Amino acid sequence: MTQQLSTHHDVWDTLTPLAARVMLKPAAPATGAVDGAWWPRGRELAAELPALFAAVSERLGRVVNVTYRFDGWDGAPTRMLFDGNGIKLSGYHYQAADTVSIGGRGRRRLTLLVVAAQTDPETARAILSAAAVSGNTSTTGELLGVVTMPRVETGEESDWDSEGGALDRLLARR
Repeated sequence: MTQQLSTHHDVWDTLTPLAARVMLKPAAPATGAVDGAWWPRGRELAAELPALFAAVSERLGRVVNVTYRFDGWDGAPTRMLFDGNGIKLSGYHYQAADTVSIGGRGRRRLTLLVVAAQTDPETARAILSAAAVSGNTSTTGELLGVVTMPRVETGEESDWDSEGGALDRLLARR
């Protein structure tokens, strides 16, 4: 008899040490600041990327490049191999903090929120789950603050936000 995994937490507990801890929004037109979130195990980018590439290659196809924020990682090469293909790694000072962008062929791109490796598991899981909600328009700062219910825009809310309502709503949550 095969044991069924009963909760989301059980799934995380069964991941091998090399599996990427990543959650993506469903494939759909882009919304919000990120397309999902990634919780690496450390700050050495070249060591962390192969598992991430394996996790996102179904969505992107062959990965061709990665951009990241220089000060978010402990050094990185400018190129690396994955599945026999060269991948360009580019670090920037202006890259949005706490994000990596992964490019695939045909201009496909995913921008992922990076959850710090030292984040406690419960908090990290909440952030990954919130970032992967379809229609989520939360900022990276809101997501890292562990937004309990990600902001999802509808037509009415978008109209209201353009009139300054978003700021009032954000301040009321704090």
